[in-house]
Amino acid sequence: MFRENFSYREDTIAEELSSADADVFQNVVKGRQDIVAQNIRINTLVSQAVDEILALEKSIVVAQIEFGNQQRDAQSKQDGPRSVIWAIDTAKTLGEISGSVASLAILTKDFAVETGAAQTGARQRMVGEINILASRLARLKNLEARHDVAGVLVDYRNTMLGPAGVVEALSALQTSQADQEQLYAEAEAVLNNIGAWTRSSTQRAAMEFRQSAAETSRIVERIRFVDVAFNMCMLLISLALL
Repeated sequence: MFRENFSYREDTIAEELSSADADVFQNVVKGRQDIVAQNIRINTLVSQAVDEILALEKSIVVAQIEFGNQQRDAQSKQDGPRSVIWAIDTAKTLGEISGSVASLAILTKDFAVETGAAQTGARQRMVGEINILASRLARLKNLEARHDVAGVLVDYRNTMLGPAGVVEALSALQTSQADQEQLYAEAEAVLNNIGAWTRSSTQRAAMEFRQSAAETSRIVERIRFVDVAFNMCMLLISLALL
């Protein structure tokens, strides 16, 4: 814009700006827009993961209801000690699964706000909880509901850890933020150059103004001298005529 409006003038700010300088500011704006879009996408993915946690909890409730129905059937049939051992192990496993899901819910809620080493540690704990949960699901061989729990768990894992998931999106966001900081530094350097040019231009303009004022003052003095001389000549001529 400066080049377009002041290209006919010499020694203007347009000469201090280049296409690369303009690109810096455009890239700052574009980078900021990209970061906002990435944050929106991450928040959407986290909300999706929270919904999947809720779906996991509902599936576990269904599994517990199925287990309770099987217990009643076993009592009516008066099964032997083997059923008792299975019931105890299944009840314990369901409780452990509920605990794992609760831990995943906490990790999911806080994961997006973690940074650096804290985020790496949270990711490792999340992977560990998912693996533990999968191994515990494998122990529920006699419950049909475990297939639903496993399906939701796979969806949750893909949302958080899969390609284009929360972890990958956060990594891309951190890269974008680092690039944005670099762009800010470049923009600041351009602004500093413009500021230096502005200060030097102001000083130069002030000096030119003072020089112009001094020259104007000399011209005014000459005009006054000529005016006085002219009036004296006219006076002498008038006296001579008289």
